[in-house]
Amino acid sequence: MRTVQLDVRQWPLWQRHPSIFAAFDGLQPEDTLRLVNDHEPRPLRLQFEELRPGRFTWSARNLGNDRWEVEIRRIAAEPADGASATETIAAVLRRSALFGAMDSAERLRLAAQSSLRRFDHGAAITAQGEDWPHIGIVCEGTVAVIGGSAEGRELLLYEVLPLESFGEVSAVDDGATLGTATVVSRVAVVAFLPRPAFRRALERDAHLARSVALLCAQRFRLLAERLTAHVSQPTLARIAAAILPYAPPERGLAPSLPPLDLMSLTDLAIAAGTVREVAGRALIALEQAKAIERSRGRIVRVDRERLSAFT
Repeated sequence: MRTVQLDVRQWPLWQRHPSIFAAFDGLQPEDTLRLVNDHEPRPLRLQFEELRPGRFTWSARNLGNDRWEVEIRRIAAEPADGASATETIAAVLRRSALFGAMDSAERLRLAAQSSLRRFDHGAAITAQGEDWPHIGIVCEGTVAVIGGSAEGRELLLYEVLPLESFGEVSAVDDGATLGTATVVSRVAVVAFLPRPAFRRALERDAHLARSVALLCAQRFRLLAERLTAHVSQPTLARIAAAILPYAPPERGLAPSLPPLDLMSLTDLAIAAGTVREVAGRALIALEQAKAIERSRGRIVRVDRERLSAFT
């Protein structure tokens, strides 16, 4: 097993992805490509899911000061057709950053105790403050975890992409859920891992315990950055920052990444920690600057370079 290092921060955005895929395709199974990037690598992640499905594991860390490190490990593709629910969950766990380093037999036992559920856009999987007896692993789609206040204000805490989890904090401290987990993609398929089984695995497996600690640290860093931006940045900058993860690397206006085309004005206001009216004025300003393009109230095209100028 070898690791290939690639620092792409000085490269033009539109040149990065072809070189990254070429480096990945040169790997042998179990080799790792370690990237250093200057922004959240969501466009790259989505392109990997589209072009190399089931052939990689993904672990991304935000280290602050516009530095992200991503480890992409090449794995042998696993057959998906006709797989049982247990086999499907085990394959997802194997590819996830949280469970990928677990003992394979322990991972299979955990998968055998779990179940799969499908949800449509807008469905609430959990409610804030609930005693939810599961860990959720997103197999397909995107889930947003949103915190609400007694005054009715809502704030996006974090998003959960495929192979990522939610509910792990509550499972560790045995407390209530931090927010409402809502499906923001067209559909989502979620694996439900029983909390007791997860905790038993956590006690037995040091790799899993370290992965959970790292995940909690990353969630804390993200929330700290969101709160700092909320008190220090104008609304226009926060709205632009909320849109930026869905901007592809191509030059000029390009089709936005999912699920931005499904996000309403309310969704964007929650993501930026503001209200609809203020978010609406910010979108008008971004549209006038040709940083975004809307159709029927939804953002369908984004110019990453122009949008970045507002953040």
